[in-house]
Amino acid sequence: MMPRDDELLTLKEASEIFFRGKRSPGVLKTQAEIGNLAVSKIGGKYFTTITDLKVMVEKCRVKAEARISGSTKSATDGQSSTASAVLALRSLQESFRKPKARSTIISPANTPSPKGTKTRHSQTC
Repeated sequence: MMPRDDELLTLKEASEIFFRGKRSPGVLKTQAEIGNLAVSKIGGKYFTTITDLKVMVEKCRVKAEARISGSTKSATDGQSSTASAVLALRSLQESFRKPKARSTIISPANTPSPKGTKTRHSQTC
């Protein structure tokens, strides 16, 4: 017989009734400690209700992940989103292949020495 939704159950009873023994009382206590399960502590024992367990299940529900590949419902004629990503990647790779413009070389030989000091610099190519 299933208890009323608002009837207090020990965590052991809750794990046996609600999860049919597939989750331990320790799992329920952990969920309570992280704030996913409402519990009451009476006489050193933890209690919860079927309603609280249902709320916990909703809090722990995993959201569906966004699609990584494939077509989209709003697809129109033209390039797919995969093709756009490939073109963007190629463009980025091409920018790394192009030689960069040379910047002016600033070396100690081309910069003035601080006043009062004489330094000798060898020029290198």
